[in-house]
Amino acid sequence: PSQIFRQEYLAEFVDDASMVFPGVWERTVGELQDPIDKMSYFAGLDIARHRDFTVLTILNSNGSLVYFARFNKSSWGVMKNRVVTGLRKYNNAVVWVDSTGVGDPFLENLKKSNVDARGYVFTKLSKAPLIENLILGIEEEKIVFPYIEELVNELMMFERTIKTTGHVGYSAPGGYHDDCVISLALAFWGMRGIRVTQSDFDRFGF
Repeated sequence: PSQIFRQEYLAEFVDDASMVFPGVWERTVGELQDPIDKMSYFAGLDIARHRDFTVLTILNSNGSLVYFARFNKSSWGVMKNRVVTGLRKYNNAVVWVDSTGVGDPFLENLKKSNVDARGYVFTKLSKAPLIENLILGIEEEKIVFPYIEELVNELMMFERTIKTTGHVGYSAPGGYHDDCVISLALAFWGMRGIRVTQSDFDRFGF
């Protein structure tokens, strides 16, 4: 992303360097949309049970956010039914799932329901390329989304830090959520057609 390149490699002072997603307001347009026959859709799913939220976002092939669902304190069965219903409504959208921890058995359960589900394993290293792909999408005007308070707030507050190891870290501030950001990033990862296998994660030490 340009603001990271300018700050880290050109040693420029960038006013909005503290904001991970500059340009959020410019990309906040339109409304959620009903599915269109024969259009391709791409979903991202961040899974939680209690304190955090499960978030399902769906993008069309033009990069417009057309579906958004955010819920918590639901049984696994209710969560699965709600997710599967949303995916099937949008022409059996392919979904990228945070398959870390509880997400792994949920991913396998989705596959048993004939859902085209792909896993993305989060580690200290694998989160950065996912988030930076979304930064580029917003920067390059490849994605737009309606004003959804929870989503916009998370994008505006999201933080970037440099770890003692030199690796870049991305997360919500302490006490806040990043479920919407992760879900949107996963959907955009899929929309961009990026394919990552477990061997790729292993090769790069993810």
